[in-house]
Amino acid sequence: MSPQPGPVYFADENTLGLGKLLQRSGRVDVRYPGHEDLPEIPLGTADLDWMPVVARLDFVVLTRDKHIRTRQPSYGSTASMASDRCGWGRSKISDRRIN
Repeated sequence: MSPQPGPVYFADENTLGLGKLLQRSGRVDVRYPGHEDLPEIPLGTADLDWMPVVARLDFVVLTRDKHIRTRQPSYGSTASMASDRCGWGRSKISDRRIN
């Protein structure tokens, strides 16, 4: 995966159609489960498994899951680190628009 000049967006499985549509429209800054440039997150990957990967890569998450911020990690500190790094669990996350 080549470095991107701006943020890279990750569309989770409940926004998979949006991610694919954005890519087909020419966006090179969108990834999703099963994306060829993201082999470590295949289609069907559980939220708590992709969260640490997305956090490590500093991706911005696109999701419809209203409860993703409150999902409790069921394993070790890696998921906790991902939650802290991504800003999940804060009282408010700002809405950002994709240009």
